[in-house]
Amino acid sequence: MDKRQRGDSGWLSISIAELNTISLIYETGNFGRVAEIMGINTSLVSYRVNKLEKNLGFKIFERDGKTISNPTKLGYKFIQSSQDILAIILRNFSDAIVSSSTNLYTGEVAALTFLPRLIQRYEVKFNKRIRLQVYNNLAVLDSVIKRRASLGIVSFINFKEIKGYIPLLSQEKIFSDEIIIICPKEWKDEIKGPISVENLSNLIKTKPFIGRTYGSGIEALMEQWFRRNDLVFPKQEFSFSNSSSVISAVSRGMGFSMVFKTQVLPLLDAGMVLGFSLDPMFKRNFHLIMLKNSVDQETLKVAKFLERGMLEDT
Repeated sequence: MDKRQRGDSGWLSISIAELNTISLIYETGNFGRVAEIMGINTSLVSYRVNKLEKNLGFKIFERDGKTISNPTKLGYKFIQSSQDILAIILRNFSDAIVSSSTNLYTGEVAALTFLPRLIQRYEVKFNKRIRLQVYNNLAVLDSVIKRRASLGIVSFINFKEIKGYIPLLSQEKIFSDEIIIICPKEWKDEIKGPISVENLSNLIKTKPFIGRTYGSGIEALMEQWFRRNDLVFPKQEFSFSNSSSVISAVSRGMGFSMVFKTQVLPLLDAGMVLGFSLDPMFKRNFHLIMLKNSVDQETLKVAKFLERGMLEDT
């Protein structure tokens, strides 16, 4: 590669805008949709991709005009790295914000489904900000205990085990969802639902599994279920840093995965992916948690508003 493309030092220069563009192209599969999301024209999207591919020296996506298919092998690795970098930048940027807002930490499911609507409703009504941070369940719990977060929303937490050790206030059921297996629509003739232990075993042996880069409560719960049924947990053929990318990969036919049903309802309704329930144990409750000895009136007001809103919406 021409060293001039990498700058005087020989290092490749890539902007955050380019990383974000590539990530959005992967998730949406369309240049026009990315342009709409980013508020730019389609030609600029194409320019960023072409420039980046030229500087990298390889194609990121296989594509026909403005229609995107699967990423190339090197492109897939680059997308993974891009999403990790963007996640770090976003988290550090969010942590640097000085605000008197209520800090609400939650998992990805709540953050992508019902919470944004409720938070917007609260902020409009009371002219107060709720600062939302997305982490895994254990990180949310740890943040509430260490007072980094005023409130948390978690699942996969056994409150009976921690009762007496951590002074938490919690509701038994704020929101409920179900973990399901999702597969590409092209597999319709090969897989007959509902998925059983027997045909799941065949699926694992013959089809690629898509997981998450850092693991999640979903995988932990599924591993327990696999062990209980004497199945070997599938090796990840592909992995992404968030569920949105996992779902996008499944819809492109790259493999199967496990997600919360709420996250894929639009795709299920549109027939873009196949969804299969497995076991009643995968129906999970979400809990709103806070520390008993550090709850102020503003936090209580937010908690009551969210609790009421979630119960009304579900």
